[in-house]
Parts: sequence; C-alpha cells; structure tokens
Amino acid sequence: MAKAITSVLAAAVFAIGTTADMPPATLGAGDTQLAQVIDFAIAKVTADGTLLAAKTRWDLKTVAALTCAASPDAYTVPAASDSVGALREVLDTGYLQIAALGPADWGVDGNYELDPPVGFWPDYVAGIAKAIADKYSLGRVQVNRTFYPSSTQVLDAVRTRRHHLTEPYFNTGAFYRGVPRRVGMHASCSVLGYDSTFFVNSSTGIASAAALASAVNGRPVGALSEGDWHAVAPVLPQGTPFQVYGSSSLLEQAVTNGEVFAGVVSGDPSANAGFTAFSSDVVTLRSFLLPAQRMPTPCPSPPASSAHAAQPSAAALAVLAAVWFWSLRVHG
Repeated sequence: MAKAITSVLAAAVFAIGTTADMPPATLGAGDTQLAQVIDFAIAKVTADGTLLAAKTRWDLKTVAALTCAASPDAYTVPAASDSVGALREVLDTGYLQIAALGPADWGVDGNYELDPPVGFWPDYVAGIAKAIADKYSLGRVQVNRTFYPSSTQVLDAVRTRRHHLTEPYFNTGAFYRGVPRRVGMHASCSVLGYDSTFFVNSSTGIASAAALASAVNGRPVGALSEGDWHAVAPVLPQGTPFQVYGSSSLLEQAVTNGEVFAGVVSGDPSANAGFTAFSSDVVTLRSFLLPAQRMPTPCPSPPASSAHAAQPSAAALAVLAAVWFWSLRVHG
C-alpha cells in the first residue's frame, strides 16, 4: 500500500514542479455567472422553438450538434441580487456587448452590412437576449455589436473584456494565437453544427472533398473567416494557401474568375449554376466565446533526456523524500 501511495505522490509532485504546465481556460466570478446565463438561454431558445423558427425562416442548412441538453429548467443561474461582473453590467445597463466579425454579408447566415443586421444569426442572438430579459423580468435586453476585421481581433477584444462575448457563430475547433480556442477562451454550450461545404467551378469536374484534395495542387482556397478555413484545412494537403473574403459574393466572384481554386462556406453557396458544391465531410460546432482568465503559452514537454527537461521543484522533492522515508519505516 505504501508503495502505491509513494508512486502516486511521486507522479503528482513531479507534475507540480514541471515547467511546461499549460493552465486550463478558467473564468473570473463575473464571467462565470454570465457563462451560466448564456448556457441557460441557449437551452431555452432550443427548447421553446426559437432556434427552429429561425432556421426555417432563413432556410439555413445545419446539423443538430448540441453539447448541452435543451432542458432550461435544469440550469441554475444567479439571482439578480447576487450578480457581479459581466452579468451585473448586462442587468444594470440592459445591453449585451458583443464583438463581431465584419461587417460582412454572409447571405442567409447574416447580412451585417445592414443596420440592423438580418439573417439567421441576428435572429438567434435576439432570441438569446429575450431569454435573458424574460429570466430576469427585464423589459428588454438589447444587443450592441462592435465589428473587427479578423477573428483574432474579435477574440482579443473579448479576452481583454472590452466586450462580454462573441457572436455565437464562432468555430470552437479553430485556433487563437497558437492554442485551441477552447483553451484560450471559454466556449458556451454549442448552438448547432455546420457541415462545411466546398464549391468549385463546374468545369473542373470535381465533386468530392477527396477529388479536391488531389487536384488543388498548391492553389489557394477561399473562405469567409479564419475559423471556416481551420475547419477544413485537415482534409486538404498540408500547406494549401487560403484567402479570407469579406462577403459571400466576393468569395463566389473569386472562385468564378479563378483567383482561388475553390471556396468553403458554412452551409450552402448561392444557387449558381456555374458551381458544383459538395460536403467537406467536416462538421464544426458553433458557440459563443467568453473570456478565459489566463492565456496559456504553448510549450510542449521536452524529452526526458533533454538538458531542459522539466524538473521537480525543491519542495516537491522534499515531499517525495518524506513519503519514501515513511514507507521504509512502515515496511522495516
């Protein structure tokens, strides 16, 4: 028994002294409260039909990919009198401060070049704001969007708490400054899943992701966001270049004139007879992203033989020595 305890504690104290630790994405108290309320609101709009109504209205092609049960009564949210931080701000001001990508026109997904924007995602966020207002008996919670030209700038703005959260269309599987977004940020419950779609000029004769991978041959692929590109990059040859476009029409124009060999969108491209569209065979989860408390630094652990291998601290070694000495006494 003493041997088992010694082995477990040896592993534990060595980990304590490791120089290659990567902390998880944790939240401050106020951010945690808002995250709880957002998850409740996601469950509420899924259960009460708001999500389905928005999908139907805009004929959005998505898949069900929920990481949390659509049972709003099962979620615990703070009382208004106990709220702090970001949640307190939302309740006091009546505004949800959102960092968004664009402004751009993404068709039925959302046209953010209009004021107010229209499309599936604007309708969905309006439903989230209403769910929060109803939960706290507020007359209304309004949405205030601030736009940034890149995903990284959006996440920087949320991480530094200039805004409460991102739009919910962010791909949780993409990267943020060298680390997975789920590590560098806090992801809400997923909203839905996108079956990312490639499209090419029909004259290419390409009709599958496998055929595209064989034919792309170093030519660029266009996308509407960094997240959309990160989603499909694994099914294309390593090193395939990409270009981000500010609207669906600009992306389709780039494919038409050969500026890029193919385009990728979340959902379907426009019904253009000159395009052949096909699944990427990749489904990505979409979520709100909120601030994480600390930004981890990517630092892979070096091999044990390296001169820079992680070493246990002096305190860890002292604890380990004490446990080893105790085990000798127990067993004579």
